[in-house]
Amino acid sequence: MAKQNSRQLREQRKENMKRASYIGVALALLIIGLTGVIIWAVNAVAGSEVIAVGNTKIDKDMYTCVYYYNTMTAQQWNQYGFELTKDPYEQEFDYQMDNKKYDNWGDFFESQTNETLRFLYAMQALAEKGGYVYSDEVEANVRSELSAAEKEKGTAKSFSTYMLENYGAPIEKSTLEQYLELYYRSTEFYKAITESKAMFEQYLGDSFSSLEAVYLENSDAVDVVSFRYYSLKNNKTYAEKIEALKNAKSEKEFQALCNAYENNEEYTKNDSSLYSDISLARINSLSKGDIAKKISSKSARAGDVYFADSEENGKPITEVVYVVKARAKNENAYKKSEVKMWEFGAMGIVLDEYAEKNQAITVSDRGMDYFKRIMVIPS
Repeated sequence: MAKQNSRQLREQRKENMKRASYIGVALALLIIGLTGVIIWAVNAVAGSEVIAVGNTKIDKDMYTCVYYYNTMTAQQWNQYGFELTKDPYEQEFDYQMDNKKYDNWGDFFESQTNETLRFLYAMQALAEKGGYVYSDEVEANVRSELSAAEKEKGTAKSFSTYMLENYGAPIEKSTLEQYLELYYRSTEFYKAITESKAMFEQYLGDSFSSLEAVYLENSDAVDVVSFRYYSLKNNKTYAEKIEALKNAKSEKEFQALCNAYENNEEYTKNDSSLYSDISLARINSLSKGDIAKKISSKSARAGDVYFADSEENGKPITEVVYVVKARAKNENAYKKSEVKMWEFGAMGIVLDEYAEKNQAITVSDRGMDYFKRIMVIPS
């Protein structure tokens, strides 16, 4: 572990929380790869409280750390229209996540930061309440990540300068250490209770009736569907190919057409037209049109073919989908744990609701106004 660099460690954290893609924003934040470089500057003013999470007071430094390190630098947001050289609060937000709509990118980053903090502190509080004992790996992970950062920064610059250059804010080592401890503790506890139904019941048994009841209430978020997907430009050149896909009589025929149209060995070898056990949220991210609603409908059956006209890069396209397995529970077990994926999804919903109910979050308008003012937009 000590020999790994910080990028490898961040990717490892991404993999550790991969299952969280089945639930809401708060958990999804824990799986985003912390990559990218955003050159921003924040003036350090000690003791300026920005946000309160439950009974835990979070000062400007911690809020800044999570906002930049875990939110703004979590993805290459530029591919979704975010421009680094413009104020995020003055940029219209047009990227959909969890069907939420934000007025601007600043509101989006702010919301993600708030939900991340709320969830992490809620998990830590729940663990402490139930007497959970953290493993030595938590501290080892914190030490390894800090050591890797120290090694990467070298001796010629301070830690806060290194963080400014790589994550956009002059975050002090003590602040990052505090955040990493919170992160690794909370995510270890989260992993532990979602791999054991008995342990989950022990900590949250009085918070829900049963996982089956939670699933039934939230089946739109937890159900999955398997399908084959292909899209083509909607013009005369491709009209015949589009019709052939629409009229495919079997999965084998649809697959053969996709492979022939793509004319790519890797596409064929990897069976790239097939999407297995995909959640509704994921379908929405794949499809430009209303395909998601059609193939995730409870009336859809294996063998159905659906199509929709849409746009990609301003040009008309037609998407065609062949349903391989109709919408249902995801019965696949997760690795060696006793929890199936649909149960995990239900657990995630319970945990998200628990965090929202038991770790209230309030943002001071005055504090946020201050936080916005201290951002320096690069020229």
